[in-house]
Amino acid sequence: MKIFVDRVLCDSPTIKMVENGRWEYASKWDIEIVLHGSGVLRLSIHPPYWTDLASVPKAFRGAFDNGSLEFGVLIASQVHDALYSTHYLSKTFSDDLFEQLLLYYGMGRAKARLYWLAVHLFGNGAWEVISEEQMVNDRHLIEFHWDDK
Repeated sequence: MKIFVDRVLCDSPTIKMVENGRWEYASKWDIEIVLHGSGVLRLSIHPPYWTDLASVPKAFRGAFDNGSLEFGVLIASQVHDALYSTHYLSKTFSDDLFEQLLLYYGMGRAKARLYWLAVHLFGNGAWEVISEEQMVNDRHLIEFHWDDK
């Protein structure tokens, strides 16, 4: 099933650098994503959940900047990371939602597809490395709600 983002409601997450390449949420961050004809996804991410912003696989580092400080890339990356670390939704859905969020925030179709390709092909390691213990810990920090339309 192809998904499309109708609307996103959120502020920019408040994060602080705790060490090189590692950022931590300084306050709770809420996001609501309305998906066309599918439902509404709500996430609440609580401190001290950490992120690396928008990581880029080594194979793609020369091809494009990660754009982690651009609002749309930041939002898409944070949602994608939260879904990867909790496995609330499938990897395929998480990757597709990442691409649709990039498009929603105005990224060109070709560049958004390149970002999708990167997470789709090279995200397996990140998806599979999550231990049951880590997933349980992250689920304490990330609330997930899905409402069908």
